[in-house]
Amino acid sequence: MGTLTILLTSGPYSSRHPEFACRIADEALKKGHKVNMFLYMDGVLNAKKGQITKDSPNIGESLAELLKWENFKVIACIRSAQSRGIARGEADSSGSYPTDEYVAGAVIKSLHELGNLLKASDKVIALTGGR
Repeated sequence: MGTLTILLTSGPYSSRHPEFACRIADEALKKGHKVNMFLYMDGVLNAKKGQITKDSPNIGESLAELLKWENFKVIACIRSAQSRGIARGEADSSGSYPTDEYVAGAVIKSLHELGNLLKASDKVIALTGGR
C-alpha cells in the first residue's frame, strides 16, 4: 500500500477541514495505507488534549484514536507551535520538541520534516484556508 500525507493548516473548529482530515486518514488506514498528518499554522491547535466540544467532533480525541494505528503519524511545525505557546524548550535527540499540551503520540518537529514527508509520499492532500 501507499503513503498519504495530509497537510492541515486550519484550526480545530474554524472549518470542517480537521474533521475531513481525520475521516480521510481513518479510511486510508483501514485500507492499509500509511498516513502522515502535518499540522501547520493554526493547524497545530488540532492535537491539543482536553478540548471541550458540544456540537462538533472533538478533533483532539479523533487524533488520539487515530494515533493508536501503527501506520499513522501526527507531526506539528515547531515555529507554528512555539508562536501559539504549545512547544517549550529544545529538541531532543530525535528532533522532537517537548510539550505537555498534545495528545499522546503527536510530536512537534522542524518544518523541514514536511519536506521529508512529501518526498516519501505517494499522494498528498492539502487542506488549507477556506471553509
